[in-house]
Amino acid sequence: MNKFNRASLTFLSCLWLMGIIACQPQAQVLPLPITAPTVQPSPLPTPQQTDEPLPTASVSPTPLPTPLLPVLSTVFASKSFGSACRAPDGSVYSVSDNWIVKETLDGQLVYLHQPRFPDQSPLVNRGYQDGPLEQALFFDPQGCAFDQAGNLYLADQGVGIRKLTPDGIVSTFSGQPYLSRPGRLPDKQEIKDGRANAAVYSSFEDFKADLPRNRLLTSDQYGYLREISLTDGSVKTIYDLSDPEREDSGSMGFFFTIEPQSGKIYAINKIQKNIYLLEGGQSKQIHQNGYFTPTLYSPTKVLYHPQHKLIYITARQGSFIGKEPSFAVFNPQTKILRYLVLPKDSFDPQEPERESGLTLLNIDEQGNLFFFGRHLNQGALMKMSFPQNPPVLRVDEFE
Repeated sequence: MNKFNRASLTFLSCLWLMGIIACQPQAQVLPLPITAPTVQPSPLPTPQQTDEPLPTASVSPTPLPTPLLPVLSTVFASKSFGSACRAPDGSVYSVSDNWIVKETLDGQLVYLHQPRFPDQSPLVNRGYQDGPLEQALFFDPQGCAFDQAGNLYLADQGVGIRKLTPDGIVSTFSGQPYLSRPGRLPDKQEIKDGRANAAVYSSFEDFKADLPRNRLLTSDQYGYLREISLTDGSVKTIYDLSDPEREDSGSMGFFFTIEPQSGKIYAINKIQKNIYLLEGGQSKQIHQNGYFTPTLYSPTKVLYHPQHKLIYITARQGSFIGKEPSFAVFNPQTKILRYLVLPKDSFDPQEPERESGLTLLNIDEQGNLFFFGRHLNQGALMKMSFPQNPPVLRVDEFE
């Protein structure tokens, strides 16, 4: 064989061997098993056994204070009627029509002013005249208040604010007699603010002195709260709680009370009996009278208690205990209204319908609350004292 044939044979032999190798099945490569090392946990320490009991926390529950009933006492039997207020010396003044009656601390009655014809209708005795008290005439006083100097201010319906000095001189402090329609009060559109001798008043629903701010406050049937300066008698309307849907009804009158320190005013509408907060020129309803809360019936007066920070309301629990006169208590912080439980036989059961059965007067420096009520079949100036201050009030079970 020549060299070319040998090379070709050698090349073909190599191709043959390579084909045999390429056709052989490939061996499967399996991963080696990995075995995690075994770790033996360390034994936990065995707690030492002891016969002593484990210590326990000692918690003594704080006992709740026991609610105590307010203590009612009669200061003196009273023949007061109409509106009333307490003088700086503690005596009580009552006004109605042309009557002004002073009741001293020992229960003596002093008739400061009487109608000219006591046996006649009050309409006959109404009039307007300033001067010495024995000659003065009043139209229909609906409220009274004192200033720090002992001057008595009368909200004389149909005229304005009359002033009685300690020496017995009557003057018109603010307002003027409304003579354009005798026997009728000004309409809402005729009410005027301004200077003392130009102001026009309508009815008086409530009337109070706010001595820390040197002013008198009055509310009328149209929902206006007006401020009278004790300096010059000028008048301005500071809140309007009227209802546009009841413009002509004249049924938006309300009672109010003043928080002495802050000057906040709380008002209760006579018809809807909702409670409002009046502050900074804004009015805000803070309690709505209704079926799902204790219901106010016939509220008559309202008074803020500065020590208790509660609002006391004279009202009647009409649907619960037979229209007996009672006290409702409103907390302006929690917005909760409840009726106050009073000792049995606190008021005369013979006259449960008497509208003036409860009339709030004032609160003294010790926190005692003074009011007119019916006790032991007679009228009385009464004092309500509280064994706890602030009180833990017992209220009726109706929630």
